[in-house]
Amino acid sequence: MVAAYRFDLLAAASVGFKIIYVPWPPGDLREARDSMCSKKDGGEVDLVQGFQELARLVGEVQQN
Repeated sequence: MVAAYRFDLLAAASVGFKIIYVPWPPGDLREARDSMCSKKDGGEVDLVQGFQELARLVGEVQQN
């Protein structure tokens, strides 16, 4: 699921979508970016630092 807002991501997760938040500094409000916490840190979303990292992760999953 690719979405622009935290609530869209959470709604998608509630119906079974896998979600990943990719920060977008030019468009995200700083408060929105700062409020995102990764699942590994007890948060609600998987978090990557950019689309290159996301592409690498997707590639790894496809290989397994």
